Amino acid sequence: SDSTEHFESDVITLISNHNEIDYLFNQGGMVIDTGENISVVTETGTFPYFLVTSEGYSNIKDLEKLLKSTYANDDLVTNILNTKDRNLQNLFIQNEKSLYMSGALNPPIEMFTPDFETLDVVSQDGNNIVISVLSESLSGEISTFKYDIVRTKGKYLLGGLPTYQAVLTEEESTPVTLTHVANKFLASVNSGNLELTNMVTGAEIDTTNVGTITAEIKETISTDENMAEYLVSMNVSGGDDTFLEGESTYILRVENSYDTIQVTYFRPDGETPYSENQTPLDKGLQQMLHFVHLVGNTTFGTSSAIDNAARVEYCLYEMTQANPEKQSFTYEELSKASQDYFGIAEPNGKDTNFYNPTDKNYILHGRGFTDSTSLVYDSGIWADHRTITVKSFADTARIIVDKEIVYSLKSNTNGSYAFISGITSSVND
Repeated sequence: SDSTEHFESDVITLISNHNEIDYLFNQGGMVIDTGENISVVTETGTFPYFLVTSEGYSNIKDLEKLLKSTYANDDLVTNILNTKDRNLQNLFIQNEKSLYMSGALNPPIEMFTPDFETLDVVSQDGNNIVISVLSESLSGEISTFKYDIVRTKGKYLLGGLPTYQAVLTEEESTPVTLTHVANKFLASVNSGNLELTNMVTGAEIDTTNVGTITAEIKETISTDENMAEYLVSMNVSGGDDTFLEGESTYILRVENSYDTIQVTYFRPDGETPYSENQTPLDKGLQQMLHFVHLVGNTTFGTSSAIDNAARVEYCLYEMTQANPEKQSFTYEELSKASQDYFGIAEPNGKDTNFYNPTDKNYILHGRGFTDSTSLVYDSGIWADHRTITVKSFADTARIIVDKEIVYSLKSNTNGSYAFISGITSSVND
């Protein structure tokens, strides 16, 4: 009807006026002549202002007229008219008959362009009407803007500033849970375009040649608020050797760490990496895990090739683990530990920052682990020797093996193990 068309036309004009006001007051939208400027002196300093040359805005009255033809609230009109600049001075001033704008503009606020085809009446109560319209920012964000429209003295005006709420996609509106992350990850596996993150740089890893895959959760092994483990059936054909060819089962682990939920493990079910939580305790595997945490997954031909400070720190760490109530250790204690773990009876501990010259003892300094993501595997035991394999990974889901090192250890009579060597596995060749 004519009345409906008239209402829509008035609303479009009001919203357009509001956006014009936003542009002028919040985006520095006025055209100015930088050659025509004045200095305003106040108690707090001297501030430059520039002549406004935008058509239709030659004085403060022109701005006030635009505001009063847009908003019903006189206080809002006054507040906008008195908008402050970055120096807390008025953004616009009038000098004689001309309008001037401050040179200290505030940082711009993101603007939205309304799609008037989406204009809709949300509610109506007498002369108060709420309308909504979808609007898009320059960055592509889409939000629903709601405007209160009031009819006063025979014309429509905005009751105040609009409210708005971002329109979320289905993915954005889906709660991020352990199960959600697990399903999203498996969807990327099935698509052949895995969403993998580089372990070090955080960059995305290209995995476009993994073959044709069918992966689905067969069973939930365990779950709590911070971790979930699933048994996943896999069927892989073609592609590289990222996954086992044919039918197999994998373990998928999703963890919530510091409010970040991500896949931290996706390996074949047959693999059994060591965990300090498992029983019974395996001293050799535990030592290897501690070594990797402190020193990293690294090669060495003999234990003497390991950095001296790293050896001393490792000895102090193991002694602290065994005697948590002790704060310091003597040279004799350090020497015995060094003999046990590295076959070196006289460590040069005084050259390290673990040595306390005042008390002539050794103290372990707390720090974060060097490597907390590599996995430790038992390789074999014969007589008093054993081998342990450690795998490091290129990605946070521990799918792509980046480095595999086989360590040789020799058992001691007290149940501990001495590190003999660390050799790169042939898998890396």
